[in-house]
Amino acid sequence: MAKGLLELTGTIDLAQFWPDGESDADTAKVTLSGNSAFRFRAHPGAPFKITTAFEGATVHGKVSKAAIDTHSRVTIRLQGIDAPELHYRPTAPTLKGKKPTPAQRTAFNAANGNFRQNFGETATVALLKFLTQAGNSPIKCVVRTAVDEPGEVFDTFGRMVGDIFVTINGVEQNANHWLCSKGWAFPTFYTSMTNQEITDLTTISEKARGAKAGIWDQASSNLNPFDPKLMFRNHGKPNPSSDVGPVILPKLFRRRSTFGVAPHGNLWPAGKERGRTVDGRHSNSRLDQLQPERGTQTGRGGRDRAQADQCQFNDAPVMAFSNTKEQVRAEFC
Repeated sequence: MAKGLLELTGTIDLAQFWPDGESDADTAKVTLSGNSAFRFRAHPGAPFKITTAFEGATVHGKVSKAAIDTHSRVTIRLQGIDAPELHYRPTAPTLKGKKPTPAQRTAFNAANGNFRQNFGETATVALLKFLTQAGNSPIKCVVRTAVDEPGEVFDTFGRMVGDIFVTINGVEQNANHWLCSKGWAFPTFYTSMTNQEITDLTTISEKARGAKAGIWDQASSNLNPFDPKLMFRNHGKPNPSSDVGPVILPKLFRRRSTFGVAPHGNLWPAGKERGRTVDGRHSNSRLDQLQPERGTQTGRGGRDRAQADQCQFNDAPVMAFSNTKEQVRAEFC
């Protein structure tokens, strides 16, 4: 269990969130506050020290991405939560280890789209309204994550995983916890999280679930329905009354979306075997046989924190990281 703590201070441009932008309720870009934006504490009671370990770093996972972009921003994946999808575009899957043919890929892409879930828009707008209470955009924030090594900070999509804190009326508030407390996100835990982090989110989410707040009023385990007409509305006008309906876990929705498009490319398991949904109802889906094409991004995925080899939060010319799924390499200058 990590004893260290990394802090990032910066600002959030609220225009990035839908409907003005494309950010959803569990991902945000934070602009660094300067050269001293990153601070690391090795253990409780130890002093914080400025670290420049991420300057010039490139994270190589399922995507190759600069840890800090050209606008001095870091993409944050809010830890421990998964909000309804605002826009998800599946990639053509492999079927029993075989990649799609050009014809299959063309047919798949023709039927593909940026699919969204019910409540995807409403959850994002709710987060935006919450953050607006912290002041005029851009608002100040602090991102915190419990880590011991640099390779534990970013996931395989190049996103820093942590909790976002903002100050509202003089009180620091955790945006991750707020989303769960209002029922706008499912609790989704990483193996790297502490017992206390998991307990806190579980307690908060159970209260929201009991009150049928937000998504919990329509939470479902039925994987059968898939509406390909429910798409991302770029710069659309918020309409909460129409953004309602059954909502499954976003991770299952991403798989279900791939399954919904796959038949158009004839990427379909042979036979008439029947699977079961989470609650035991039968389904024709064979989601277990459809696998994302290796090396492509098909959703948020887990944290996939890396285990660093002989690395600390100090400047170093090269650091190599690995995780359970693939090699992740970060280059530091």
